[in-house]
Amino acid sequence: MYTIKPIDPLTATDDDFATALTYSNLIRSELFPDDPPRTLAVLEKSWQEMMNFKREKTLGWSVLHGNEQVGALWAFVEFYEDNRHLMSIELNVLKEHRHKGIAKQLLELALNVAEEEKRTHIISWTHSTIPGGATFAERTGAKRGLEGHINQLELNRLDKTLISQWLNEAKYKAKDFSLDFWTIVIIRTVREHAPTTHVTRSPDSRHVCC
Repeated sequence: MYTIKPIDPLTATDDDFATALTYSNLIRSELFPDDPPRTLAVLEKSWQEMMNFKREKTLGWSVLHGNEQVGALWAFVEFYEDNRHLMSIELNVLKEHRHKGIAKQLLELALNVAEEEKRTHIISWTHSTIPGGATFAERTGAKRGLEGHINQLELNRLDKTLISQWLNEAKYKAKDFSLDFWTIVIIRTVREHAPTTHVTRSPDSRHVCC
């Protein structure tokens, strides 16, 4: 038996965070196999930044199998002034629990949100490290959009003498581009003081048969 229940970072307990951290590191080990596991502090900060980001609504659900989290859905209803027909979702299920109808149940929840918010298009993404994600998306009727690449630079193997060379070459090779940095300063804790205006509690938990 699988249970789908709402995720609310603002009222999550220590046990909720611990369960979410274990799940997060399992799914990330498949998505980004070269990355180290995240710590609890990093997970809490990522949830805090997600809830503080200016959106109309941020809704979340977790899928539990006993006391273990095996899947999750986040639905983001954005402030798109020129694209009021759009919303985005993040949907994942652990490898051992796929092909049991869980993703379809989560997608149904996302479609309910889209209908309530009068959004006609949903944006999401898949990763090449989990080929089944693209297959699932195509079977639901989703259309392929932009394709991107993630490049990682191992700093401990970087030849630092190359940095000066790259900077000099950039003066004429990339003269029409600029390098900008975004800095996010968080001064509130997610559990007690994060704003509640962007959070909507969902209905009661739902149960899905395996």
